[in-house]
Amino acid sequence: MEIEKITTYIDGLTQLTGLPPWVIFTILAWGIIFVYFYLIKFPMSFIRLKREVVKQSEIIQSLITQVEEGDQKPGPRYKWKT
Repeated sequence: MEIEKITTYIDGLTQLTGLPPWVIFTILAWGIIFVYFYLIKFPMSFIRLKREVVKQSEIIQSLITQVEEGDQKPGPRYKWKT
């Protein structure tokens, strides 16, 4: 069975390193957390942020060109109560 292979592997690893099994499990858990956050999650968020910055930059550039060309419509007129 697969579970027997896993337990024999863990037993061999504990005998090889001389560490208790809970230390090996802790190191394994921290390794999984490290791989998830630093190799998967953070690079994906940087890519998403880069796309958002590019999109906002394009919007700002289009607004600047509209202002320079004078394509803006006049704003609404407000009647203030006095």
